[in-house]
Amino acid sequence: MPVSLKKTKKLTPELVVISQLFPQKLGREFYYQHLPLCIVDAVFSIGIRYSTVQRVVQNFCQFSGWNCYRSSRSLPPTSQQKSISDLLNLYNLFRGNNGINFTNVAVKVFNNRCRTVQRKNGMLKAEAVYRFAQILQNSGIEYFQDLNNSQNFPGFLDNVKKQIQKIPGLKSGIAFDYFLMLAGNCNTVKPDRMVKRYLAWLYCCSENKTDSKALLLMKDLLNRLKKHIPNLTLRQLDYAIWNFQRKTLRFGCRRNVMTLHPHRTGGLLTVQIHSSNQKEVNRCFNKLINFLEKNGWKISNFKVSGLMFRVCPYGTVEIPVHLFNNKIPILVLGNRETAQFPPSEEEILKNFPDSVWSSDLKEEELISEIEKAVSKQTSGVDEFREE
Repeated sequence: MPVSLKKTKKLTPELVVISQLFPQKLGREFYYQHLPLCIVDAVFSIGIRYSTVQRVVQNFCQFSGWNCYRSSRSLPPTSQQKSISDLLNLYNLFRGNNGINFTNVAVKVFNNRCRTVQRKNGMLKAEAVYRFAQILQNSGIEYFQDLNNSQNFPGFLDNVKKQIQKIPGLKSGIAFDYFLMLAGNCNTVKPDRMVKRYLAWLYCCSENKTDSKALLLMKDLLNRLKKHIPNLTLRQLDYAIWNFQRKTLRFGCRRNVMTLHPHRTGGLLTVQIHSSNQKEVNRCFNKLINFLEKNGWKISNFKVSGLMFRVCPYGTVEIPVHLFNNKIPILVLGNRETAQFPPSEEEILKNFPDSVWSSDLKEEELISEIEKAVSKQTSGVDEFREE
């Protein structure tokens, strides 16, 4: 059934979010051929760049001779999968009189000696992978299908998670949540700093929220977006936010003052303000204007057709929109004149901005582009993301 936004008279917060995050396709990592690869990815993704994690997974597959990704969205039969026991057997190749030499495993199998905790006595992630796999094996989980069947038993996964959290460096439980997402669970999120930072910006709240509160906000946002994208899942929303946040654009301004994010539709550029220091904000605004004008209102291949502003809740700051002198359409979430933040108490109580004011922006054209993005999204939520 086609999605139509034609009755929408103005940009709502939900449509602004859609213009930022979608269309979106899940990354290849959500379609591993073997369940053990989900453990490797989940453990090694703690605290390092994801490009490094991808190299680690490739190093492991090169050593083991395993295929990395499956060719379709559906789960492969168990006869075409390597089991958790197969992973543990690889570790036994490095077993000596004093047990498994995890340093050798880290060097020869993963080519990565990162630790779960960045201290000299922290556990090697190579060892954490082994302990993670042992817990799954002892719980009767060997293949993707075992994990899916286990969801029919209330409390089973919670019990497994509690055991995983006893592994040094995995206490938060984020690694296990991410493991479930990689393994196909669509109702789980990875509440890492990327997700929390976006939620803080969107809901005008602190980044230092608990994982449970972050999950509640994610579910609230999902329910809002489902009005436009009915088959959207928590897993895909989490991935879209993570992908959006990691593509921060830099333009020579201190990152803790201002960050830039391109929207996928409408040519909008989000300008996130992270400081309550008005002098610093003004300085960065002048640098931003000069930067955009110098590059013909382009960033790489991205044509900037409009700017959208929002301030993280670190104090009250004015957005000097008058500096742009109507050179480009501007969207401001907040008050019409100076867009003071934090927002009013009424807005905070609503937990979501209730309106978007637009200045000299052709909303109909933007809404039309968002409609196309929504149509693409509804046509295939879990397709591969094209590199």
